[in-house]
Amino acid sequence: MLMVDAVREATALGDARAANMVLLGAFLAAEPVVSLRAVVQALRERIPPDRTALVALNLSAIARGWEIAREQLLPQRV
Repeated sequence: MLMVDAVREATALGDARAANMVLLGAFLAAEPVVSLRAVVQALRERIPPDRTALVALNLSAIARGWEIAREQLLPQRV
């Protein structure tokens, strides 16, 4: 099980509404059912070009979720 305070992390990135992307990143780190490359490509294809800031925010949120999950999933060093 992963513990992710997605709203806090998304707020730290600038927008609490990106919490779902933080969770997506954590999920993909734990269960890579879809490649990160495919998610990035889909975001770039679906979000209009005039909303590039939204793409950047979502990518940052996914990356942050990924980092959090990897930290929790890596074996603890003694």
